[in-house]
Amino acid sequence: MPDPLHHNDLPATYPDSWYAASAPIARQRPGLHGDRRADVCIVGAGLCGLTAALHLAQAGLSVIVLEAHRAGWGASGRNGGQVGAGFNTDMPWLRARLGDGPARALWDMTEEAKQLLRTLAAAHAPDAPFKPGVAHAAWSASEARALHATAEDLARRLAEHPVKGECVVLIAPGTEAVANDEAVRAALVNAMETMRVKDAATAVAGAMGRPRREVYQMALALKDTT
Repeated sequence: MPDPLHHNDLPATYPDSWYAASAPIARQRPGLHGDRRADVCIVGAGLCGLTAALHLAQAGLSVIVLEAHRAGWGASGRNGGQVGAGFNTDMPWLRARLGDGPARALWDMTEEAKQLLRTLAAAHAPDAPFKPGVAHAAWSASEARALHATAEDLARRLAEHPVKGECVVLIAPGTEAVANDEAVRAALVNAMETMRVKDAATAVAGAMGRPRREVYQMALALKDTT
């Protein structure tokens, strides 16, 4: 039977990604042998597991974190690194199913999580290049209208916590507007978190209406500066 922990990649080896190429990755830690005792044992050294371990240790508990591969090996080291508001569904959907009060409580929880991330970054990684804001890309004019409607709904209903630093960007094939270099570089940085340089360049060039060779050269320059 195949081992699901090693199905897609080599054991304890980071895949080829922007994260692996640019992050100051710590040395590989030895495996656990023999018996160990702790107040809490956490399985999985991703963002959730390591954050929980940090808070528990700060509270005075002894903690052991077990990881089958390397810290951040899975989804935590392969995402785009965006810190956005809300969930993977919009607020009208949540309000329709949960009511205004519970939906707002969930929104507030995500805002608290964003503030916690900023606090942790300032305390433990002050040099981290954290930049607030998320670009919401639409493939068609109808999708762009839907994003504008969502932004207007949030601004109206969540006046105490407005959406700061977020914008709606229309990227549609056949449009006259072509993404500028800054937007292309930002898209490349996100794409190269989880894709090979060549694949990232192909995807970004197609989505943003720029020549593939030109975008590929930009991607190589970005990789060389890390």
